[in-house]
Amino acid sequence: MRQTGLFLLLLAAPLNSFADNVLDQLDDDIVITASRMPISPSKMTSFAEVITDLGDHALPQLSLGQQMDGIGGVSFTNNGVRGAQSGLQLGGLSSTYNKVYLDGFNLADPSGTQEVANTSFIAPRSIQRAEILNGSQGPLYGSSAIAGVVNFFSAQIPDQGFYGESYASFGSYNTFNAGQSFGARSDMVGFAGSFDSYDSDGFSSIQENNEDDGVEINNASIKFSLTPTSRIKLGANAIYREADVDYDGTFPSVNSSGLQTSEIKGVRTSTELVLVEEQDYALTFIGEAQSLYFERKEDFGDYDGDRKQAGGHLRFDYEQGFSLLGFDYERVSSTESSTKNSYDIRGFFAEQLLELSTGTSISGGIRRDDHATYGTYATYQLGMAQEIFENFVVKANYATGFRAPSNYELYGSFGAGNKNLKPETSRGYDLGVAGKLASHLSYSLRGYRTTITDRIGYNNTSFKYQQIEGNSKVWGAEVALKASMGSYSIAQTYNYAYGTEPTSATDSSSRVIAGVPRHSGKTTATYQGQNFLLQATGLFHAETVQYANTTKPQLDDFVTMNLNGSYQLTEHATIEASVINLFDSDYVTAHGNGFEYQQPGLSGNIGLRIKF
Repeated sequence: MRQTGLFLLLLAAPLNSFADNVLDQLDDDIVITASRMPISPSKMTSFAEVITDLGDHALPQLSLGQQMDGIGGVSFTNNGVRGAQSGLQLGGLSSTYNKVYLDGFNLADPSGTQEVANTSFIAPRSIQRAEILNGSQGPLYGSSAIAGVVNFFSAQIPDQGFYGESYASFGSYNTFNAGQSFGARSDMVGFAGSFDSYDSDGFSSIQENNEDDGVEINNASIKFSLTPTSRIKLGANAIYREADVDYDGTFPSVNSSGLQTSEIKGVRTSTELVLVEEQDYALTFIGEAQSLYFERKEDFGDYDGDRKQAGGHLRFDYEQGFSLLGFDYERVSSTESSTKNSYDIRGFFAEQLLELSTGTSISGGIRRDDHATYGTYATYQLGMAQEIFENFVVKANYATGFRAPSNYELYGSFGAGNKNLKPETSRGYDLGVAGKLASHLSYSLRGYRTTITDRIGYNNTSFKYQQIEGNSKVWGAEVALKASMGSYSIAQTYNYAYGTEPTSATDSSSRVIAGVPRHSGKTTATYQGQNFLLQATGLFHAETVQYANTTKPQLDDFVTMNLNGSYQLTEHATIEASVINLFDSDYVTAHGNGFEYQQPGLSGNIGLRIKF
């Protein structure tokens, strides 16, 4: 692997959203993603999961998506080693149908075969907070937000004072991981940043060859904030990533020594202006702009992508809720073999939340997108949350959405593109309950159904994207339980997802939608002592259909277990250790063209974390 070492990024860049400035003041009971501003889940009509200990319990050998698998309705697929192509799935649908953000950046890669976020590049230890918003979020987030939105936040600017953290670990596959995060704030100025370097010899991603697939990934983020008055909040943030990944691709005998190098560079600006502020109401304007550049080089060629976005919204807060009116603009371009393709989308949206004295919240949203190629698409959402009694809420939602074809689906090389494709449209609903019993047990149950019309699919016979006319239907249920008593806690999730789609563009018969496990779940048992922590995590997938290998229509079911623990040596220093795949299970979460991608076997690591 090419050695690039640790690096420093200090860009005089754009401004953070208001969310970045207030995140340090939030707890597990506040969600930012749902309305682009902090809101309590009891007032939301959508279901959401907030994770605040992801970085503290991160396992270095596993990618961020692998560690989120089974939480908040998430299932995860990965093509072998960390850094290989991966997919974060929600609501029984592939990663094509959700949006993933990191510090406000939309990570969907325009240079890929589909515009999806590869979360296996994100440094798990740098993430201080994650929010999973389930169900269609089209009115606020536009195209592709059909199954939900996931929002990751790296090192945050503190409310006051200074913090810092350094870590380093070494483990199996000659894996070394080191990094640092920090933050500080004075009266008017604040900053934060994180740096992470991951280097591993890896393992062979497929069984057909025994060549190890090494990985080197370097990540950095930095943020600034400026609050000259109580009514003006500015900030600046940037992200950078470089990676070298050996890969085993579609043709393992050919690609056994394939190397992919990639880079992401992004800058973002925003500002918050409180225009009117009275005792019972306030009017605020929030605007932002960002640019994110993707570059990827591999055996088959060089690929570039660029995503530029700008927009803003007015939010009127009052005692009974809020009203929001906004606009956004996005230009997405990709370059393959010196050929550049691009598209523009302009959107206008509105959202309303009313909180009634009876413990009822009613929400509604509408959006109008104007696509430069496909014209106008309108989406909307209606929802209700009803508190039946204290700590017991019933939620219901109905929403529509759409997804425009990616540049590669339209113009892809080797004849894969299809210029006749048109956008997919969707409609879906969910219904469920969430609550707590005393202070020891929390629970949620959500059922959903989504219908996608004229889905875009890849034909493995013609090697071309096609429009599968008709309705693809997905329905499922998600259950989450968490119990705690003193030093002990246990959490259990179970996800059921099942979907059918027309077999092909020329065959109207139905088949099961592939790539998503019908049954999946996670069990996490934790003991938190005075100076030490022990945690065991079990994950299972069952009944995952796949079609690339015609001799094996279903991936093998699997159960894996991971262990991790830590012991606080001093006030500032903690030693950490973990064991991955304790029973050395032979399992896969994704398939290739006639083969399956392997996952790590029995492995472990030991490390040191210093906080100050």
